[in-house]
Amino acid sequence: MTTPTNAPPDPLTMSDAEVDAILTDAKEEAYVTAQRLRTAEETLKGNHGPASDALTAKHLAELRATAEHAALKVPAAERRHAEIRETRIAAQRAEIKAQIRAEAASDLDGAESIIKAVDAFQAAVTGVCEAVQAHNGRIAKWGRLMGQAGIQPIQGEGRAEGALAHMVGGENVTIEHKVYRRMSPAVLLAVVLHRVLATYPREMRNYNVGRELGRDGELHDRGSGLPTNVHALIRRDA
Repeated sequence: MTTPTNAPPDPLTMSDAEVDAILTDAKEEAYVTAQRLRTAEETLKGNHGPASDALTAKHLAELRATAEHAALKVPAAERRHAEIRETRIAAQRAEIKAQIRAEAASDLDGAESIIKAVDAFQAAVTGVCEAVQAHNGRIAKWGRLMGQAGIQPIQGEGRAEGALAHMVGGENVTIEHKVYRRMSPAVLLAVVLHRVLATYPREMRNYNVGRELGRDGELHDRGSGLPTNVHALIRRDA
């Protein structure tokens, strides 16, 4: 069976301009032919001066038929235009679904990589906290040694030649011009975390979506109040 030479083009191979032209061309043809008919009618009425002998009843009938024919083609063009757009949208949706399904399989496999990265991050954070805690512990120990030696704590840092001082509250100790201060791991981690997140979209910085970060450091579901299994959360969302 041979394909008709006047078969309509494949909607999926047409350009957007070709699709839009179906409707715009039909409307333009209807407008132009209607204008020609209107001009001819007004000319016969004498609105544009003496009418030409060429403007016969037959010619007027032809203009009227052409205008009516063009006007009737507009609804058909509108339906064709809508059908093509629906076909193209359906094809795009099917393509998107197929792409997501194809990529989702590997993305689910990648959940374990995300879990490993999260666990490695937790281990690194723990390492920072342990190092800072050890640093702060040494400062506290030096302060106790000074207190045991009868050196009274002072306000401020007390830098001076031959100074040996420790601050009220144990925030720091001073040896001559060198001050050893306690650190806050939360500040260090916050700086690093926000420095990294600043390079990504803003929504990636929102950690409180549908859950509450509890004092125990766990994410709790707002509905049940139960802690969220982060590994399970990654596997579900991956």
